[in-house]
Amino acid sequence: MAVSLALQERVVSIRHGFRNALVPMIKYCAAQLPVALGAVVLIEPLSVLPGIGHLFLAAIRERDFPTIAGTLFILACLCLTVFLVTDIVCAWLDPRIRSESLQEKFEYL
Repeated sequence: MAVSLALQERVVSIRHGFRNALVPMIKYCAAQLPVALGAVVLIEPLSVLPGIGHLFLAAIRERDFPTIAGTLFILACLCLTVFLVTDIVCAWLDPRIRSESLQEKFEYL
């Protein structure tokens, strides 16, 4: 449709192709967040600056279960927040993902 309107190929690629290609890239980057947090927990104690990884490993060594649970809760909330923001951004980029279109497909539910 856009090509038939005599738009340049570059404009068509940016408006349509880039937005469609961006959705899987965003979802892939968001899926890598738990892997990155796991790496932070294991690699951070090697550095001089204390952080959540240092706190987590110290709590494991001392068997401080409330601190372990709290740290895991914070990391899980961070992951869930990033996943929620990712879904919102993907729905904004690609209108086919929005909930209204999904409700029309599954009217029998």
